[in-house]
Amino acid sequence: MWVTCDWVKSQVEMYTAVDHVFDEACLQTIYIQSTSSIESGLFHRPNEDDYQASMNGILPDSKTHGFRYALVSTMSEATLGIPVPSRLYYNSTSPFKPLDGVRVTVKDIIDISGIKTTNGNRAWAKLYPPLNKTAPAIQTLIDLGAVMSGKTKTAQFTNSDCVTADWVDYHGAFNPRGDGYQDPGVSSTGAGAATAAYDWVDVSIGTDTGGSVRIPASKNGLVALRPSFGATLNDGIMPESTYFDAIGFMTRSPYTLQSFGTSFLTSAAYALNLTLTRNHTTFPRHLIVPSNLWPVANNAPHALFSSWITALATKLNATISTTSIREFWNATAHADHSGTEFSSHLQQVGFSLNWKNQHDHVIAPFKRDYAAAYNGRTPAINPVPAARYKSAENITDADVAESYSRFAYFPSWFGEHVVRSHPSSCSESLFLIPMFDGEPSYRNNVYVPPDVVCFCKILLQRAEPRPGSRFSNRVSGVCE
Repeated sequence: MWVTCDWVKSQVEMYTAVDHVFDEACLQTIYIQSTSSIESGLFHRPNEDDYQASMNGILPDSKTHGFRYALVSTMSEATLGIPVPSRLYYNSTSPFKPLDGVRVTVKDIIDISGIKTTNGNRAWAKLYPPLNKTAPAIQTLIDLGAVMSGKTKTAQFTNSDCVTADWVDYHGAFNPRGDGYQDPGVSSTGAGAATAAYDWVDVSIGTDTGGSVRIPASKNGLVALRPSFGATLNDGIMPESTYFDAIGFMTRSPYTLQSFGTSFLTSAAYALNLTLTRNHTTFPRHLIVPSNLWPVANNAPHALFSSWITALATKLNATISTTSIREFWNATAHADHSGTEFSSHLQQVGFSLNWKNQHDHVIAPFKRDYAAAYNGRTPAINPVPAARYKSAENITDADVAESYSRFAYFPSWFGEHVVRSHPSSCSESLFLIPMFDGEPSYRNNVYVPPDVVCFCKILLQRAEPRPGSRFSNRVSGVCE
C-alpha cells in the first residue's frame, strides 16, 4: 500500500475520533511501520481531577517494573493532574489480554508497587514507605492488559466517614451529579466520583465490606459488583474485616461491567484454584423486596425503583413478593436458634467481627509503630474510626467467638430458606436491597459527632495554647 497524504490524513482523523489523548502535538515526529500504521510514541495526556477524587496519578516505572508517581502540573493548586494513556496502543481483542488498554483506578487501601498506600490517613502515609509488591488482584488486572492510571481517595481506614464532617486528613471527593454538592458515599468515595465524572476512567476498583462499593455506585449513578466473599485474593489490601472484605468494581456501563467482570473473576478464580459454574440455563424466577426497606421515603425515587423492579420481573418472567427477612427468620430459624429474634441475634455480629478485627490487626500495630518512630506520640485518626476503635477495646475474644458462630450460621440459613439454591438458575430468588433511598443528601450537612460528651468538652475548652506555651496534645497524647 502506498503512503499518501490522503492516507495520513485519514489515519489522523480516525485517531482523533477514537482517542481523546491524540492531538496534533503527537505529529511532530511520525514513524511509519511496515504494518501501515502511524507510530508517534507512547503518549499520555494530563487530565485535571476537578472533582478531587484521586490521591495521585501513577505511571509505569521501567526501572523497577512497578510504578512511580506522575508529577503533573495543572492550572489549579488544589487539582491533581492524572496522566491518561492513549488508546491507540492497545488491542482489546487479544485473547491473552482481554482488558488491554482498559483504564483502571485503584482505591488507596490496595497496594501498588512503588506507591504508598495511605488508607486515607496522613500519619500512616508519613510512617510507612512505598510498597515493593502489587496486590495479587491488581497484578491479575495488569497481566490481563489493564492500565493503572492512579489511586483514588478512601474514607479513612474504610470507615463510614461523612464528607466535610469527618474527613479530617484529606478532602472528600465531589459527587459530579446534580448540583455537585451531594454526598458521594463511602468508603470507596474517590472510585465512585472518578468513574462518574470522567470518561477517561473505564473501571474503578474498590473494596466492599458492608456496602463500600455499592453505596458510592448508587449515589454516583453507576453500576457495580461486589463479588462473593473469597472470589479474589485479598492479599495486599488493608483489612476492615477478614470475614467480610471483598474487592469490587464499578463502571458506567453494564456491558463493561459484564466483560470486565468475566475476564477479571475468571482469572482470579484460576489463581485460587476455584471453578466457576457456567452451566446455569435459566434465571431466578422470584424477586424478594424487603419490607423493612420498602417503600423508600420519597415518592419520586420510589417510582423509579418500582418501574425498574417491574421491568426486571418482566425480563426474568419472575414473580415479586414484599416481605421482611425477620418473617423468614421467625418461620424457619427457631429450630436451630429457639426463641431468638432476628435483630438482636445479629445486631453485634458486624461490630464484633469488623471493629475488633481491624483494631487488632491494623490499628494497634500502627499505633505501636508510630509511637516507636515519634517519641511515644499517638497518630491522628478521624473521629468516626477513633470512636469505633475505642469501642473495640471492650470487645472480648468470647464476644468474637459468639459473633462468629452466629455469622457462620446466617449464610447457610439464608441460602436454604430465603433465596434457596437451584441447579438450573443458581438460586430460586433474587433478594433486592435499595442501597440508597434517592433522597438528596448534601455534603455540607452537620452531623452529631460519634462521642457527644467528648465533643462538648472540646467545645467548652476551645481556648488555643499561646505561642511558646506547653500543652497536652489530645491527638498525639504527649505534652508539647
